[in-house]
Amino acid sequence: MSLRSLERLIDTLHVKGVIDRKDMLGAIDRVAQDIRREGLIEGVKTEARATLMRVLSLRFGQLEDWVLDRVYHADVETLRGWVAGLARAKSARDAVTSWGMPDETADEEDFSHTLGAKLREEGLREGQKALASDALVSVLRARFGEPDESARARIRAADIETLRTWVDRALTARSAAEAMK
Repeated sequence: MSLRSLERLIDTLHVKGVIDRKDMLGAIDRVAQDIRREGLIEGVKTEARATLMRVLSLRFGQLEDWVLDRVYHADVETLRGWVAGLARAKSARDAVTSWGMPDETADEEDFSHTLGAKLREEGLREGQKALASDALVSVLRARFGEPDESARARIRAADIETLRTWVDRALTARSAAEAMK
């Protein structure tokens, strides 16, 4: 059915009082957006699969059937994770078991590296860093005034252990510079 035919059908149904034209066009627009989104996801999957197979083949030679099967059946997030980890992979097996889908033959340690566990870990680290950063800024502000942009940039770039050290120092330091040395 062409777009023109669909519009005529909507107009006919509207005239007969069966549907509200505006509601129907809104529903069609939502369906079209869903179809586009599905196409986008499929496009990402197709490209990720092709990239994975190409790079894995170049790095590790001919791929075993089980590797190809895992790549074909993986979801988008798993594929993205595998693509992101390609540079660190030491084997094709490592590349397709290090993120997302656990390897059925892997030991317990491999299962701890699932997508959910990694995301929770990342979220935990980000949350800890955000809290430590906020605590440091609060202590510095209370003791020495508003931190300048240079100090804020250093705080954003610091890891969690450094931030914790700086918070401890800021409680007794004579200046913000001394706290963040």
